[in-house]
Amino acid sequence: MFLTNKTVVYGKTESTPYTTETSLADADFNVRVREISYSFDIAEFRRKIADGTLDYSESIMGKQQATVTFKVDMTPGATVSTEPNWSKFVEACGFKKTAHGATGISWVPHVDNTHTPITIEVEEIEEGASPDGLKVVIGGAMGNAKFNVGTVGEPVTMEFEFTGKLYSIEDFASGDRIDPTTFATPTPPPLLCATATINSVAQDFDTFEFDMANDVQIWTDPSDCTGIKGAYIAGREPQMTLDPYMKLVATEDWYGDLTNSVISPRAISVALAVSPGLTLSAPKGQLIQVAPGERNGARTAEKTLLLEKDSSNDVFKILQGSES
Repeated sequence: MFLTNKTVVYGKTESTPYTTETSLADADFNVRVREISYSFDIAEFRRKIADGTLDYSESIMGKQQATVTFKVDMTPGATVSTEPNWSKFVEACGFKKTAHGATGISWVPHVDNTHTPITIEVEEIEEGASPDGLKVVIGGAMGNAKFNVGTVGEPVTMEFEFTGKLYSIEDFASGDRIDPTTFATPTPPPLLCATATINSVAQDFDTFEFDMANDVQIWTDPSDCTGIKGAYIAGREPQMTLDPYMKLVATEDWYGDLTNSVISPRAISVALAVSPGLTLSAPKGQLIQVAPGERNGARTAEKTLLLEKDSSNDVFKILQGSES
């Protein structure tokens, strides 16, 4: 029997893209994840042979695909220039990482990072003093990332969904189990004392989400025994949603923004009060929907913004520290 509370996930960026990493080690199990879910999708070619009966013949099983989802609470690196362990998962969602010397690190979705896959392994562990286990290996995986807060006072959560080829499902002996050895020590900061603005107007929301909305597609390959080389990002439509209290249009002209049908230079920023500092930002956002809502008896304006780039690739940015 496998208890779901003992399921673990870890991963390693593929040193050669679309060559599955087959020797993951304890050092690769270095991110605290939660709420793990995974599934298999093995294509079936079903046949009805004209043999005078009502029955089907055996199906032909084809391409072998797998998907895994999990959540990671956002924590900064130990120092302003130290890469957080979760960086490898963000990079496999199409983000380019840039080190800014001793002052910080940034990540932006980049058109050249659509084929930067990761190998992910899921472990199921039996009960007992020396338990054996089951390992699911997903190769050539690319994914989508969402950054959200369920309510003020909780940490920012990164929700990942990765798709790739189902490389293998195999048993492993107790002595071959991967164990965490290098978990990051910083505690994820709650969304408190945070600065959240749209075009310099404070946003008194309770929930928000940046969704990269990556269009992840499967790269088929007849030479691969799974029929799949891996996955890649074919496009994206990043959006932000949040639920601030409704304001007078004199305070914030959300009605004008919604009806003008133009991309406004509405700079968006959510800065966490943590050291080293973490900021999630977008240079522009077009307001495409406002829905009246309610929170604790007060009227809210549930907003959806389509994120727009300011330069070539900075439609959204994660910044630890500063860029100079």
